[in-house]
Amino acid sequence: MPIFRQADGLGIYRVLIQPAEWPELLVAHRAADSGTRDLEDEARSLAAGGFQLQAARTFVRHVCAWGSYDGVGGRF
Repeated sequence: MPIFRQADGLGIYRVLIQPAEWPELLVAHRAADSGTRDLEDEARSLAAGGFQLQAARTFVRHVCAWGSYDGVGGRF
């Protein structure tokens, strides 16, 4: 169970997702973020190409940009 501290107290939360709920959640995620499919395609291509270093660097930068952490990708 995740526990986190905030300035005004301690938070404890638990999220329970039933197996039957996953398909709908995944479809909704894909619909909300079209870049996800592009990254998944790029990941398959990266794996099929044997994880070449430059392609892996590019992929990491794309993932970091997708997740709004562009600066992290620049350190790779």
